[in-house]
Amino acid sequence: MEIKVTCKDAYQSLAYAIVLQTVRDWRTAYRATKRSYGEYSRMSWSRVYECEKFFRSAWFRALTNDNIDGELLIKQLRKEEDERWNRSHKQT
Repeated sequence: MEIKVTCKDAYQSLAYAIVLQTVRDWRTAYRATKRSYGEYSRMSWSRVYECEKFFRSAWFRALTNDNIDGELLIKQLRKEEDERWNRSHKQT
């Protein structure tokens, strides 16, 4: 069986990987802001804002074919991570 990979498939795979890695980077940085202070916290927030700038960019819209709303993605990521944080730090 021969598998053909087109340029379009390769482009879509690369675009998906870029977006997914930025989501991972955002989550890592956002989690770090919750458990850090001082200079490390400032660096973590800087990374969070850098990722959010990407989610709001024309480049992000091009990579996602304008199928993902960057603002909604940011809100969803924050909601998920805040809920995760609250569950893991819940007082029992």
